[in-house]
Amino acid sequence: MRSGKQMNRFSEEHLLGVASLICMISGGDILLIGGGVALPKIAGYKKLRPRSEDLDFITNPTGMGRLLQTYEFVPEHTFGIPKVDGGSRVTYVNDVPVAVFESQVRGYHLPRKVFKDANIRETSGGPVYVAPIELNTALKVRRGLSRGHIYTKDALDFATMAVGAYLMGGKFDAEKWAQYMKGGVCDVCCFDGDAECVGYLAAGAKNLDRRYRPVFEQTCRDCRDAIYDFCRTNDR
Repeated sequence: MRSGKQMNRFSEEHLLGVASLICMISGGDILLIGGGVALPKIAGYKKLRPRSEDLDFITNPTGMGRLLQTYEFVPEHTFGIPKVDGGSRVTYVNDVPVAVFESQVRGYHLPRKVFKDANIRETSGGPVYVAPIELNTALKVRRGLSRGHIYTKDALDFATMAVGAYLMGGKFDAEKWAQYMKGGVCDVCCFDGDAECVGYLAAGAKNLDRRYRPVFEQTCRDCRDAIYDFCRTNDR
């Protein structure tokens, strides 16, 4: 299910409808993460890369219990993905592959406050509960670290989320992001340079409208400042 992804197979409206359907099974207990958070009607700014065909969510035991009453989920290793702690359960909803992680994401334990800090986006497909963009970015960094580099697509999603937050009257909170990083990302870092992950994330600027690059560049500086001292003083 998770390999050989197609791009732009589904419209944004179709994906939003599925996202709302899943979230509303237990509002506030099931949160959208991953590339779905960078959909324009969620992020508040245009997507800088093609849409992938799948949706990822995090949930707590309450949410998972209600999901299992509604859909038949199977462990992801059924589809040939190596079995790991914190792996997802997967199903199809209106043809969209859906993966749900309960309480942890591949060994990253989710703070309980994440569900209290969720954002609600009213979309054409219905309400969608969204994980904090700072957590979403930390999870993207952690996935990259596990494979030796941060994906360009994740840097582009970071840029979309950071600029979108600004356009909606807020900002990407670098200090909050740093707390998520210190809580289960930095301990698996494989980079030699201090705050090197921010350099990878900064590559997201390349597809931004020029007028928004200063906002994004400042966000990157804030992120580097927020993590630098911790990174410099901790062995990896």
